[in-house]
Amino acid sequence: MTITRAIDVGHGNTKFTTADADADFNCMMFPSISPPGTKKFDVSNSIFAAGEMVQIEIDGANYMVGKDSETEASSNTRRMLDKEFSTTNVYLALVRGALYYMNQPKIDMLVLGLPLTTYETHREKLRERMVGGHKIPNPMRQRRPDAPEFISVELAAVRILPQPVGAFFNYSLPRNLYGAMSAQRNLILDVGHGTFDWFLAQGNQPIKSRSDGYSGGISKVIDSVADAIGAGKNNFAVMGLIDQGLRTNKPIEINGNEYNLVRDYGKVAANAIREAVGAMAHGVGDMSDVNNIILTGGGADLFYDEVVKALPGRKIIKDDNPIFSNVCGFQLVGEQWISERE
Repeated sequence: MTITRAIDVGHGNTKFTTADADADFNCMMFPSISPPGTKKFDVSNSIFAAGEMVQIEIDGANYMVGKDSETEASSNTRRMLDKEFSTTNVYLALVRGALYYMNQPKIDMLVLGLPLTTYETHREKLRERMVGGHKIPNPMRQRRPDAPEFISVELAAVRILPQPVGAFFNYSLPRNLYGAMSAQRNLILDVGHGTFDWFLAQGNQPIKSRSDGYSGGISKVIDSVADAIGAGKNNFAVMGLIDQGLRTNKPIEINGNEYNLVRDYGKVAANAIREAVGAMAHGVGDMSDVNNIILTGGGADLFYDEVVKALPGRKIIKDDNPIFSNVCGFQLVGEQWISERE
């Protein structure tokens, strides 16, 4: 039996699949941060020494990744937003953390994604780095303390896609629309934490001159609100609170003061979003030839109103589950590639 899996390492969260598409994907995620391991985490005795985290060792350094990694982050922790993200050991630690949760000794096809801002320049280097063996803590140690401390996960084949393409496959394939949409022009708007990508394609073939990315997705909106408040920009936990307040429209507390961000700083957030949407509209140009517009990514809800205003009269398809849309699409197309190869 061949195993296909997908990982979408975003600047905000690392999303991944742990089952095939016919098993309803079973997607999972954890924050895309990896605080350095400390002495209290001893992999020889306990993999999950505190909270739901796993310690990944790369080049002699330890990285804590997993669902509770934010609890290990210091106040000055920063998410990596630079364009070299996929070449770093932090990125590799996040991938290996996902492999740990997958609990598979060999993956025949792994599909990964990159933002449009780095896809052309980084995809081959990333593929070469991923193919082969990856040392991770042994997941079996949770049930069998006498099991080997580490195992090597073999990635037999790795394919890299532009992140927004996943949303196209995730929308079209389950709805039996792939044939029809392959003959149409499709605009995918992918709102990530670090980038806002727009991908215009004939079917799923990119129109490169009208596809690009804006370096500043949700993170730029959060930064703008933190600047307006005048506090918290250098505090990781506070930036997370601002993100939460904007998404939930519930009060948050900073410096002992209560803020309703949507009420008090909604215009600040909207201006930052409008700047990103404006860059997209300029980059795509005249959209009279576009048949379908799909809005996806973890910030889809935040950006929806401004996208609708910028594209009056156009139907905007907002993903039902936008945070997992790309990784689910990667899984679907990966399984298709494997079946065609067999």
